[in-house]
Amino acid sequence: MVISILILILIGTTISSSHAGSSTRLTSFPANFSPLMPEDTSNSDTTLITNIGFHIMEEEAMFPGGDDAMKLYFINTVQYPSIALEQKIEGTVIVLFTVDANGYVNHAEILDEIGGGCEEIIIDALYNMPQWTPKKQAGNCVQSKNKFSFTFKL
Repeated sequence: MVISILILILIGTTISSSHAGSSTRLTSFPANFSPLMPEDTSNSDTTLITNIGFHIMEEEAMFPGGDDAMKLYFINTVQYPSIALEQKIEGTVIVLFTVDANGYVNHAEILDEIGGGCEEIIIDALYNMPQWTPKKQAGNCVQSKNKFSFTFKL
C-alpha cells in the first residue's frame, strides 16, 4: 500500500491561518516582501508562483504476496492448540509486532489473549514468517509497528 502525502506551499495575496479556534486572514504581503522574485523586476507582468507541490512517498511494510498471502500463511501454519480444543476456547488474539528495517519480524507483544496456548502458537508463527518488504519512508527502509488479529473458532 502506498500512502502519498501532498504538501503545498502557497505564496500569493491571501494567506489564512487558524490558532485556537480563531481565524486570521492576511490579505496582502508587506510592500518590501518579494518571495521568489529578484530585486530588480523591470517586467510589470511578473506573476508569483502560487502552488508548488511535491510528494513524500511512504510504502507500508508488506508480507510477501500481500494480505491474502499472509492469511494463507497463518491458515497453513497455525494449528488449534490441544489445550484450547479440550477447554473449547474460542476468541481473538491481537498482537502488536515490529517489522525491522531489514524486513524481519521481532518484538511481538500480545495485546488481547484468550489462553489455552493460542498466544504462543501465534507468536511462534510470527517469528517464523518469511522476510517482509520493510516500510519505506523518503526512500529509506525503516522499522514499523503492525497490529494483527487471529480468530480461533471451533
